[in-house]
Amino acid sequence: MTSLKKQIFASVVPPWLWFWLIIYLISLPTNFSNWIRRFMDIFTYQNPSSDITGSPFYALLGITDFFEFIFPITLLIGTVSLLFPNQTAKKYEKQQNLKVRAIQPEIIKFLHKYAPRIHVRFSLKSNKNLANVYTLDYGKVAIAIFVEMVKLWQKDQPTAKATLLHELGHYLSGDAFIIGAGSEFRKIVSNWFYLYLLIVFIPIVIVYLSQTVTFFQEITQAGIGILPGVTHKISQIFIRGIPFFVVLLGQMLMQLLLTINVFIIPLIGIWCAEFNADQAVARNASPAEALKLIHLLSEKISWTKWLLSRLTHPPKRLRLWLVTQSHNWWSLFLLLLLFPGAYIVRLFMMIVYGIIASFMRGNFEALHEAIINYLKNVTLVWIFTAILLAIWPAVSQYWQYYLSGIKSSPNQDISWIYYLSAATVATGVLIMRSLIGNG
Repeated sequence: MTSLKKQIFASVVPPWLWFWLIIYLISLPTNFSNWIRRFMDIFTYQNPSSDITGSPFYALLGITDFFEFIFPITLLIGTVSLLFPNQTAKKYEKQQNLKVRAIQPEIIKFLHKYAPRIHVRFSLKSNKNLANVYTLDYGKVAIAIFVEMVKLWQKDQPTAKATLLHELGHYLSGDAFIIGAGSEFRKIVSNWFYLYLLIVFIPIVIVYLSQTVTFFQEITQAGIGILPGVTHKISQIFIRGIPFFVVLLGQMLMQLLLTINVFIIPLIGIWCAEFNADQAVARNASPAEALKLIHLLSEKISWTKWLLSRLTHPPKRLRLWLVTQSHNWWSLFLLLLLFPGAYIVRLFMMIVYGIIASFMRGNFEALHEAIINYLKNVTLVWIFTAILLAIWPAVSQYWQYYLSGIKSSPNQDISWIYYLSAATVATGVLIMRSLIGNG
């Protein structure tokens, strides 16, 4: 077996994205039946006429009725796209002008030292990209090398190597198939907020503005005048508008929480993949090189831009902190618990959603039932999570061997951290089973 000192270690973090994908596919039949039932409920409801609603655009609100299964189906489309890696690769290679070209021999030698099976493509296209891994076809992964990487190799070889180690960390974890460059799945998860704006927020705003315009047209035709109309409109806002806005904001918040609930688990899975790739640099080059690389690759953007378009990249400060603390056992312990912890975050959002819905409908029994059902599902997921954490120090070398043809293993002296993480998750299972029993 190749020594850990000489060869890249197996993934520190289990392949949570693959874990999620398997669970997602297993649950698809149940989800399909729920979507069909909800779909039929929506089409049996008749929208009131514009004479009643005061807006010819009121039918747009029907779009928001579809949000409960539009977002899951959107995620399903992204998942289905994973079945066609060859088409995704061709599209990405055409966009980036990637071809088999002669490249600096030292770069090829470095790559094949860690990943002899990886294919190399080179682009003469000048952009901010350095290198990206992507899936060519089933069982075939390539790394895209850009002109800027060659320039960086000549100018700052340690940082160039750190960049390649980061991408190889993705390759050796099996990330390329799901979130490799050009992945439609990753694009869909990245743009979840735009989907929310398009399906929920914009239709509601259009309907309200349309109602306001219709109102002023009516008072003008009646000869009432604009000023009395404005006064009447303001009085209506205080008498009926504020309660209406409270209900409206409550509905929008509920729909936002449901949207996040769809994407939160795969999103955290993507974060874990990025953290794992950072660890590949920290443990095989040095933490200093990993910190330098994060600063190099992370754009200086506002939190709003990050929320809208860079959410699949973890917060820069969190990445820096995990690398800085990589020598401490508890940083790995927290990193291992991040993915199972996402299910707790999801539970919290579901409770908030249920409380808002219960107040609006005056029925708290549905919330109690939903929590119990969710805990039952999470209990099963966490049982397999605990098992995977416990066996990962032993099986990670075989996972890497399957992907790259090279065996490696994590330091045996840190196996206890995985066992502690597994025990923590198992304790959570016992607590949830107790809550289900008491419920």
